[in-house]
Order: sequence, then C-alpha cells, then structure tokens
Amino acid sequence: MRKYKEIILRYLVFLFGLAVMALAIAVMSCAQLGISPIQSTCYVIYHRISDYISLGTMVFLWNCLIVLAQLPIKGKRFGWINWLQIPLSVFLGAMVDVFRSLLFWLTPENMVQKIVAMLCGVILLAIAISITVAAKTVMNAGEALVAAIAEKCGRPFGKVKVIFDVSLISFAILLSFVFFGKWRFDIIGLGTLVAATTTGHIVNLTGKWIIPAVNRICSGKKDV
Repeated sequence: MRKYKEIILRYLVFLFGLAVMALAIAVMSCAQLGISPIQSTCYVIYHRISDYISLGTMVFLWNCLIVLAQLPIKGKRFGWINWLQIPLSVFLGAMVDVFRSLLFWLTPENMVQKIVAMLCGVILLAIAISITVAAKTVMNAGEALVAAIAEKCGRPFGKVKVIFDVSLISFAILLSFVFFGKWRFDIIGLGTLVAATTTGHIVNLTGKWIIPAVNRICSGKKDV
C-alpha cells in the first residue's frame, strides 16, 4: 500500500514540476527576450502561425514530435511508460496557455523589466527541472530524446545535451530568417542564451534541497 502511495505522490510531484515549467515558459514568453533552447524551434514556428494556434498547443505538438523521434532510436526498448510523455505533454501545453492567460498583465516595457522577467523565468525553469528529476518517474520529452541519443551513440549525456541545444537554437535562428527575413531577438535572444548557459548550474544548486525534500515527502526517507 505504501509503495502505491509513493508512486502516486511522485507522479503528483512530477505534475507540479510540469506546472512550474509551464509557468517558466509563460514568463519567459512575456519577457520577449527568447525562450529555453528545447522550445526555441517551436517558439519560432509559433510566432509564424500564432493567428491560428496557441503557444500551449504548439508546445504540445512539439513535444509529441520529440516523443516520436525517440521511436527509431530506441526501437523495441521504447516501453509503454515512454508513451506517458504524450498525456504529460498535453498537461504541459494546457498549463502554458493557462498561465499565459493569467499573466496578461505582465508586459515589460523597458529592457530592465524584460531582463528581470527573463531571469525569473530561467530560475523557475531550473526549479521545475529539479522537481521533475527528483520525482523519479518519467523523463521530460526533450531530456528523454537526449538520453536516447546519448545511449545510442555511447556518448555522455551532458555533451549530447549541449550539442542538442545548440542544434535546436541554430535551427531556430535559421527558421527566423526563413519566416521573417531576419534574426528575431525577441524570439531567440538574450533569454535563450541565459537559459542555455545557466539553467544547468541553477539546477545543481536547487537540486541539493529539492531532491531531498521530494524524497522525504514521497517516501519518508531522508536519503535520496
């Protein structure tokens, strides 16, 4: 009974982490200085078709594409639990739209205000990642794809993650030129750079207290 209770608690914690991640995406989008590397490409596409689709829906579709990209890499090792990434992506996308609606008042008018909002978004993103990792349930779609590539190539996760993020940002910049004829710094800008270079470091810091806290909440144990 206790085991099932712990599993339920860990998935609830994971959902909470996804909600915080959605809040981070919403805040960064309001800052208009760019968004996280994993969402950078879909963010450019969203701005091209924003008259027909919401950001949350675009995030959901992008995550579904990432999940499908894991299939040829993992093959038969793509177990049923990996399909949970789809409904979890639905939740993430829906929460992005909810927070975007709630943050209608967040309209930074000068660079200082934009930078403050952007930094808040990056910190929230790092906290969200720490929470989802601490939950020990399933991986986020983006991280799961990186893990699959790293395993397939026999390369360290960290190095593959850097290459993956740089590739997405580069493709996003290319799409910006294709769609808008220029590099849109409000879509792929300072926020994207800061998120790419600092999120991991912040995760290392926040994880030191979030992981033990989640473990105590879910299992009652002090050790991870």
